[in-house]
Amino acid sequence: MKRDKQHYSDDFYCEMMRYQPNKLSYNLGLLAIVFDVAFLFIALNTIAATSIVMVKILGNILILLIGFLAVEKVKSYSKKFSLVLIAFGVICVARLFYVPLQVFLGTDIISTTLPWMPKNMTIAEYGRQRGIILFVLLGISAASFLAAGIVGYIKSVKLEKFLQKTNVTR
Repeated sequence: MKRDKQHYSDDFYCEMMRYQPNKLSYNLGLLAIVFDVAFLFIALNTIAATSIVMVKILGNILILLIGFLAVEKVKSYSKKFSLVLIAFGVICVARLFYVPLQVFLGTDIISTTLPWMPKNMTIAEYGRQRGIILFVLLGISAASFLAAGIVGYIKSVKLEKFLQKTNVTR
């Protein structure tokens, strides 16, 4: 027979946290990385190749590499890396107003030589369609990064307080 949470004390759950990974933050962080990769693929297939694209690719590679490291560290209740995930969420929110908005507004960053662009669609229509997709993908990524960081931070603070109360080191 399973007992629900109300039958156990907070100390019991904090003790369990010492031995169980933070799966919620880990899964949310991985979800953010997956949606960020999807955003990158669609953005690169939409945007014209310029020197700015190289900077965007390098920035995204850094977000993916450091993001994966942070996700792995948050799995073991790292408060510092929870803040890194929150920062990446804020960066993704800021990015929402850059690339997707430019594509949506149909500025000159959209490539005009896309073989997969429907023939009956204008550049502006194609830009609006792709801009909405990019906005949704990056929005989900930002929300997932923020949620992973906030949940990880709350759990790591809770575990840290419990360990200080019981005079136990990690």
